[in-house]
Amino acid sequence: MRPLGTFTQVALIEHPVEVNWGKIIYKQLSVNSSIAQNWPSWQRALEMVTSKTIDPSAYISHRLPLENWEQAFDGAERQEGLKYVLCP
Repeated sequence: MRPLGTFTQVALIEHPVEVNWGKIIYKQLSVNSSIAQNWPSWQRALEMVTSKTIDPSAYISHRLPLENWEQAFDGAERQEGLKYVLCP
């Protein structure tokens, strides 16, 4: 990871993880986390999509080819869109 970079762990980790705090401090990294939703929440969301209760395309602001992943990550970091989809 580059100096002054940001690492974000999304979701739950079910086992202990060793962290090299020396590298984090030396490179002045930011460490963030976000908890994932539980399975019933995902199940309900999938049911809402399949039953057409909601239209997920309303939340997609950008569709980019997979090879443009850096553009998508940069745009998301700058908060230029709501949801980016990478298409293979």
